[in-house]
Amino acid sequence: MLEISLIERRYGADAWGHRLGVQPVAWETPGTRLRVELPYRPTNMNMTGRTHGGILASFLHDAAKLLVAGQSDSESAALPQTLDFQIAYLAAGGRETLTAVAELSRRTREFSFVFVEARNAAGEGIARAQVLFRNAPTGAAVTHPNQPQDPFTALLAPSDTALARFAPMVKLFNQAMGRAHPGCSTEWMGDGLCLMRQADIPDHRDWNGEIAPGQILTLLDNTGGGAGCSLASDLGMAVTLGIQTAFCEPAAGEALAAHAASLRREDGLTHNLVQIFGADSLRLKAFGTMTHLVRPSKR
Repeated sequence: MLEISLIERRYGADAWGHRLGVQPVAWETPGTRLRVELPYRPTNMNMTGRTHGGILASFLHDAAKLLVAGQSDSESAALPQTLDFQIAYLAAGGRETLTAVAELSRRTREFSFVFVEARNAAGEGIARAQVLFRNAPTGAAVTHPNQPQDPFTALLAPSDTALARFAPMVKLFNQAMGRAHPGCSTEWMGDGLCLMRQADIPDHRDWNGEIAPGQILTLLDNTGGGAGCSLASDLGMAVTLGIQTAFCEPAAGEALAAHAASLRREDGLTHNLVQIFGADSLRLKAFGTMTHLVRPSKR
């Protein structure tokens, strides 16, 4: 088990975590329960003044990651690889420091299963996540190749009518993205579909030098939200209710392209399938679902 100071030093190489401000605080139970904090930062909030759903997912992911890494006998031990992430949002985070407690559910030689809960300043639970890691690479050969697929041509796109209708909203989204999510841009949206690009920039890399899983979760949240919003007639309130994501392979050295499709919508609720590809390699990096709710403005 590593001391908190050693976990902090290793995490210091994680540019994405530094951008968010994530800070390991203390072992509540040595080796199995770790407390982590996320200070209030304007850049972690969405347009409605709540903690961005993708940022909150990033926070819980990294709390779990720090727990698993902190169990190492050496600071130079191999870092865990994220395989699966699931989060349920119970309430909104506000302009306050948030706390997460990551607890080890089970660890085998190859895998670690972690439960994480985020709490607000009043100690109320606002989000819960389950995270699965591979503790170290196995070195096994790939037996089923990840076939390239071009999200720009092979996947569904909106009609020309929808593209024209939502062009002003795309412009609005991109103005907001430029401030809150550097390097992220919306290509198009409409008909329950959305396509976004995310540049590979140093601030988005983790301690392996790869695009941080938390950044990928943020992109998935943004793209799924774009698909859901394109079906709404009134964007009074928009919230993420849940995200489930499988990480297929590390992302590094290229931009990302994310494609979202709303599979079903009822009473403002959309269930969205999101696939994230390497923009150059066209290899699938992650995929998952995002449950999104849009309510009309209060009159």
